[in-house]
Amino acid sequence: MIAAVTLSIISSNFTHEEIIDYAWRIPFILGGSLAIISYIIRVNLPEIKEMTYSKFSKKSLVIPLINLFKYKFKDLLIALGLAFFLATLVIINIYLPVWILEHFNYTLTEVYEAMTLSMITSFLFMLFFGWLSDIISKFKLLRFSIIGVACSLYPMYIIIDQKCFYSIKLFFIFYQFWISCFYTSYMPILSNLFASEYRCTAIAIVINAAFALASLIPLIESHIFSGFKSPLSIGVFFLLSVFIGLVSYIGITIQNTSIDQGKKVIN
Repeated sequence: MIAAVTLSIISSNFTHEEIIDYAWRIPFILGGSLAIISYIIRVNLPEIKEMTYSKFSKKSLVIPLINLFKYKFKDLLIALGLAFFLATLVIINIYLPVWILEHFNYTLTEVYEAMTLSMITSFLFMLFFGWLSDIISKFKLLRFSIIGVACSLYPMYIIIDQKCFYSIKLFFIFYQFWISCFYTSYMPILSNLFASEYRCTAIAIVINAAFALASLIPLIESHIFSGFKSPLSIGVFFLLSVFIGLVSYIGITIQNTSIDQGKKVIN
């Protein structure tokens, strides 16, 4: 949200030449300052007992990674599939200004104003879906978000193609709705996939790998698919992520069913 507000302010108060000349440095200065502040706060926080470095030897640092690939490889693939769905939504959200300016009649200021508004509403969506996920099953909310993205792709395209004052704002709010819905249900599920002794290692592998793969989407869209000259080509990546997300959801559902059956046999 801070990034969207910053970009909106810059695009509204500086000309294109001024942004190219010097204003592009402003987000980096702001981001670097916040990173330093965050680092200072973090190093002064007391470390919990389970994470103190004195408990880890050089050998034990490697063991979680070995155990993950040896015993939890299937869980890693499931988590990677779900993380790729989220990463696709996030990376494409970053790429959307370029896509919109190329295919639709909107100004850069209008795009960033809409993004800023959607970021503010996403905060409210997060609160709502966080509350909702405590009432209903997180797996139901996860399934709803994946299927919802697939079903809303064409309606969202129709909305932004209206090219009016409210359409782009409604488009970005709709988009953040699905990101918020998936994120609030996905994170607890991701944490529960792995035991505490290698949870941090697993999450780091999954998140970094998913975003590394998803970061190729703008490159593929702008170079390989550029010859189609159609705004609908970006839908291929959404549909791919939906397919992978559904396969991962089915995988984790089957896994949970097997665990429940095993518990019944033991009892």
